[in-house]
Amino acid sequence: MPFLFDTDAISELLRPRPLDPYMDWLEVVPRDAQYTSAVTVGELFKGAYRSAARERHLENIEQRVLPAATAIFHDLELVTGNIRRFERVPSLRLNPILAQSRTAG
Repeated sequence: MPFLFDTDAISELLRPRPLDPYMDWLEVVPRDAQYTSAVTVGELFKGAYRSAARERHLENIEQRVLPAATAIFHDLELVTGNIRRFERVPSLRLNPILAQSRTAG
């Protein structure tokens, strides 16, 4: 099953110590099943340019994030820690693993 990753789901990967349950789950998701949106890419670039680790973040975006798609069009589950922001979007399937990982950890 393919997944669409929101900005906070991708940003979690860039933290010095990402959440273990989230990382364990992500290890079994094939790379060709991982997507993000153009909006998320824009938010990541904005954050990278404001960061002290600008070059590292830009490299991660270019090498690991840029294949973009849209969740509803491609029937993807959106992986986000901010379920409330997206639960009102009709036809959008949400995956709560990151939100659940935060409350468990």
